[in-house]
Amino acid sequence: MRSLANISMVIILLIGTFGVTVNKHYCGGKVYDIAINESADSCGMEKDMPAGCCHNESERFAVEDEFQSQNYDVNLSPTTFVLYSIAYFISDVIVKESAKTNQFLTEIPPPLSEPTIYLKVQSFLL
Repeated sequence: MRSLANISMVIILLIGTFGVTVNKHYCGGKVYDIAINESADSCGMEKDMPAGCCHNESERFAVEDEFQSQNYDVNLSPTTFVLYSIAYFISDVIVKESAKTNQFLTEIPPPLSEPTIYLKVQSFLL
């Protein structure tokens, strides 16, 4: 089940990355044929119909992201750097002080439990 989900996710990623081209052939204002990643079949009535009545349309669907990380240049003035440092220090002190005053459940050890009497007298065959 898990491998099926992995394979389907890979297929979706590949289709989105490579893209899909949908070609349509219109004849008399109605869609005659639709094809995916190939040319649509012609109706063969271009000679009999008035000019411009039969035409083809093509649409391309693809992800246009380059999947590259962007680098940001941060230029801080000395005043801004000092203010950010002070704010970070104050917030760090506040968080550490609040952690000391509050007892979290992870710091409290669980109570010791004694096994019940039937576990003390019973023998287990392995």
